[in-house]
This record gives sequence, structure tokens and C-alpha cells, in this order.
Amino acid sequence: MKIVKTVFFRTALSSLLALILLASNALFALANDEVVTGLGPGSNGWVHYHNGNGAHLSWQQVPWAAYNSANGETHAAVGDVDGGGLVETVLGTGRYGYGWLEVRDDSSGGYAHLAWLQVPWSTYDNVNAVTWPAAGNLDTADTRAEIVVGLGSGANGWMEVRDDAGAGYAHKAWLQVPWAAYNSANGETHVAVGNLDADTRDEIVVGLGTKSNGWLEVRDDAGTGYAHKAWLQVPWAAYNSANGSTRVAVGDVDGDGRGEIVVGLGSGANGWYEIRDDYTTGYAHKAWKQVPWSAYNSANGETHPALGDIDGGGSREIVVGLGRQSSGWYELVDDAGTGYAHKAWLQVPWAAYDNVNAVTWPASGDISPAAAAAAATAATAATATEVTDAVSHQEPAPSAPVILPAARGEGPPSSDVNASAMSGPSMTDTDFAGPDLASSSVDMSGPPTTADTYAGPSQSDEYFAGPVAGAVSRNVYLPSLSAP
Repeated sequence: MKIVKTVFFRTALSSLLALILLASNALFALANDEVVTGLGPGSNGWVHYHNGNGAHLSWQQVPWAAYNSANGETHAAVGDVDGGGLVETVLGTGRYGYGWLEVRDDSSGGYAHLAWLQVPWSTYDNVNAVTWPAAGNLDTADTRAEIVVGLGSGANGWMEVRDDAGAGYAHKAWLQVPWAAYNSANGETHVAVGNLDADTRDEIVVGLGTKSNGWLEVRDDAGTGYAHKAWLQVPWAAYNSANGSTRVAVGDVDGDGRGEIVVGLGSGANGWYEIRDDYTTGYAHKAWKQVPWSAYNSANGETHPALGDIDGGGSREIVVGLGRQSSGWYELVDDAGTGYAHKAWLQVPWAAYDNVNAVTWPASGDISPAAAAAAATAATAATATEVTDAVSHQEPAPSAPVILPAARGEGPPSSDVNASAMSGPSMTDTDFAGPDLASSSVDMSGPPTTADTYAGPSQSDEYFAGPVAGAVSRNVYLPSLSAP
């Protein structure tokens, strides 16, 4: 009898442990971040969602036919704007977007349209109108993420901070890059939000456009009024003088609880991007990484980084979006634990787009939760103030710019916010000039010229046909008949 009982208990214990292991594996898998990919001009407003292994989740389309046919570019960002535990998608627009952004729900809400937002500056909206969003919790007054909106060239270095969904995405602040020379020469801002110092609030990192000589700015959180913290420069003089633009992402790639900065570069950078440490080391240079695809690197070479915990390991992986001539391919790179090893090639599943434009603007976050979390988030979203306004589902500007009334905070302040201590980097200051490329003893004198580890993706592999241009706004998933 004792033998029977022992066998029974061992069997029961084994079964229990197996169930616990399955449950933990399921939770672990569900904790993995997904990827949402915005596309370039000519994409007709489509946005692609997939999980970390590249499996298709959804196609969504910006519900604005006039914009989609005129440009259709989307700049993706993610953040938990409603505090439901999942991330929503914020889509910036390109030219002819009149400064509008769209907010979309997570997967539990069917990626539904939640709100239209417009930069409250009609002079800018009617001339350039490009928006580059980011999202994160800047104020810790709640668990919801605020939205920071970077602007395109001609914006004189301004960017806007908006509140979360609970406050109806209300305007909170105008911020300006404290560098008058750059602001008048270009003024474009590419923003990222993340916790660099492990306090209770996220900081803002501001990448710049051409004529910035490789500089980027770090700003503090709302607790200090988004105060200027640091100027950083890409340590590659040849690139800085030839192009100098920077695209930034922030996230914890080494598992120490503080966010690192990944700096993507513009065309002519031969596929290189830089990884910088967190606040505790003064944002020190950590590594140079190169897209392992020589054909793309020599043809264009620009990089658009995003960060997400794709494998659920606790550290962020790097998703490297690419520019034109990439055939819609982009790269998934592991975290610091493996030395940022190449993990996978991903491709926008739309051959017609990939063969003509191919630009990718990725973002990553936990969009698809467990069933219980999905139900809770759906309930939260159902009562959120931004979904109760049926007018928000209308197209923002069918054929002409929408001019916001002055009562809503028209344009940035006219006063010059530049303080002498923050008047921008000096291009002649030896402390900021960057190391000489001819000096081989300096490990930051521009990226190494090592051979490609990988030849790059096959240009003939089309795993999905992608959305049909002009189709109605719904999920489209059309596997290619020739797919393996």
C-alpha cells in the first residue's frame, strides 16, 4: 500500500510541477513584447503588427483617406497611455499630415482608433506638419504614459508634451532644443522616452536632424520641468560633418534597471549605430554595431532603432528599422548579454511596398496581454474619456488644414528659452569635437571596418502579400501562394 501511495503522490507531484511549468512558460511567453512597424511614404497609411518571432498579428490603416493617398507615412511609438497595463500605439504622420497623430488601442481592443491629436501650432502644421512621437511616464502622478511629440525641419527645435488618456491628452508643455544655431538651420527633433537614472520618472532624449553634427540632447522628467541634463555627440567626425542626424531609442539593454541610449544614424552611415550607457556613467559609449548587410549599407545605411523585451528575458532587444533600398527588411538584435548578437531578419509582408519604398519605423512593447489582463484592459478602455467622443473617429482633415483656435494654446511661446549654460554645443570646442578618425588608439573614433557577419536577407523571399492599396481599413493577411 505504501508503494502505491508513493507512486500516486509522485505522479501527482510530477503532474503539478508540469502544470506550474506550463503556466510559467505561458506567462513568460505572454510577457514578450510585440513589434508595431510604421512605414514610409507611399504605404497608404498601413501599419503592421507582429510578435517577436515575426508571426503576423494584424494590419491596421490610418482612417484618413486624403492623407493616405497624399503620403501615408507613419512613425510608430508605443506607451501605456490609459494605465491598463498594455501599450497603445501612437502614430505620427509625415508631410500633408497637418500635424496630426493617431492613438490606437492594444490588441485586446482590436487596435481600435481612440483619438486624433494635432500639434497646436497652425503655422507649423500648414507648412511642414511632420510628427515624431514617443511615450513614457514623465510625471509618476499615475501609471499612465505621457506623449512627447518631436517635429520636423522648420520647427525651430520645438517639441510638445501632452498628458495621458485620463486627461484627454491635454497640452502640457512646449520644449525647445537650447541651440539657436541648429534651430534656425534645421530644427528637427526625433524624441525617445525612457528611465535613464532608475528614479520614478522617465527622461527625454532628443535626436536631431542634419546640420546638427551628431549631437543629441538629454532632458530630465516633469519633476524638474524637463530640465536640460546633457549634450552628447556621436563619436564619428566624418559622419557628423557629412550628415550628423540622429534617431534615438531608450531602454534597459543590460538588465541593470536603467535605460541605455541607442543612437541610429542617417544615410551615409554604412549601417552603423551606437549604444551608450545610462546616467551613472555619464552616458558613456558602450559599443558600435553595424547592420550585417553590405549591399544595403553601401546603398543607404541609415538606421531607425527601437527597443523591446522581445524574448521576455528582462532586458531589451534592439529592433533596427531601415531606410530606402532595404526591400522592407529590418533586423532583430539581442541584448547586451550576448554582445548584441544578430537574432533574426524580419520583413514587411507586402511585396508591392517592399519593392518601391521599403522604409520601416518600428516600435516595441507589450501589446497583447494574457486573457485576464486583456479583459481588465478592455474594461478600462471602455470607460476612458477619449473613447466616448464619437467625433474623434472622423477624419481630421478631409482636404484642407484644420486650424486650431488660439484658445487651445496656439504655437510655442515666442520667448527664447535658451539659457547661456544650455546654448548648445560649440562646433569648435575640442571637448566636443570627437576623436580623430586617424587615431587608431581611440576605440570610439568611428565604427570599425569589420566584415559583415551575415550577407543580409534574401531579396526574393516574400512570406506575405501584405495589404492591398486602397482596401478598407481592416486587417489584411494574404499569404503568398509561392511562400514556402
